[in-house]
Amino acid sequence: MKEATVDVIVTVHNSEKYLTACLNALASQTYPQVNLIIVDDGSQDHSLELINEFQHQTELPMQVLHNDEGHGVSHARNQGLDAASHDYVTFVDDDDVVTPEHIQILVDGMDGQGGLSATSYRRTKDIPATLAEIDNTQVHQAQVTTAKIGEYILGFNKFQGYVWNKMFARYVLEEHQLRFNEHLFMCEDLEFVCRYLMQCGATSHTVSENITYVYRLNENSMVERRLTAEDVLRKGQNEQAAYQLITTEMQAVPALATKVAQKKVVVTTNLIKALFSTGANREAATFYRTLRPLLRRQYWRVVCGSFVPVKDTVHFIIDTAQNYFNYKGKKK
Repeated sequence: MKEATVDVIVTVHNSEKYLTACLNALASQTYPQVNLIIVDDGSQDHSLELINEFQHQTELPMQVLHNDEGHGVSHARNQGLDAASHDYVTFVDDDDVVTPEHIQILVDGMDGQGGLSATSYRRTKDIPATLAEIDNTQVHQAQVTTAKIGEYILGFNKFQGYVWNKMFARYVLEEHQLRFNEHLFMCEDLEFVCRYLMQCGATSHTVSENITYVYRLNENSMVERRLTAEDVLRKGQNEQAAYQLITTEMQAVPALATKVAQKKVVVTTNLIKALFSTGANREAATFYRTLRPLLRRQYWRVVCGSFVPVKDTVHFIIDTAQNYFNYKGKKK
């Protein structure tokens, strides 16, 4: 039986410090049918030189696309998807690394029916130490329903909604013309994965407890601190737009629609707290009034249910009370 072929899309932007480690990890994959699509999105450092050097040294089939100016990760990923031509597609961020078994385990989870395959990941500042701790000699995979993997994707732990620890069937992407929403810069991965899940038509998906993706915590990839009201509002509005789309997409599965509502309540509560803390009281009050109907319906589901982890639930209870008192106090 012919082995499936895989396109690995790597979007690059000013990543000269970490890029070589990322590319070398992909060159060390145990799965043989790997094709690289590298999209340099307007890098101003030596990233493109490193890409060209790697291309001359590697035996992997490889396409390099270059933008003179940066257009953002969603645009760059869409360029990669347009260039893809093989059975399956996955993504790797330019400052992260994968274990040698990463692609093999993802491919083993694809059943030919268009479902998702997902592996576990770890965040770290120390890549070498983390890689030394990972043991994938035993592979632990499980078949799960759409409702269960949707819960994992929307959740706060495990696999979550990132694209870089998942594999997609390219025929599904093309049949439904699935591309990243370039208007989103918050939760764009989550929205894309949810849309794929709802349109792929599969009833079974594969998840692996094996840690195969290592997310590098560094000064560039860490989420920026929201220091100004303008930043908080801009990101918050974009995040809300993403969740509005996800809410619509998940309506077909009532169990997942409920999970989206709970996640949105928690996320919006965090946003309101951040707006109050930066002095954007009017904007915070507007979001609070909008949230209240959903909060009334979902508060006890969040507090008493198992979907939101205990630590996050405690923060949610405290933040909800704080937002209430801030809202009442600012009205006086």
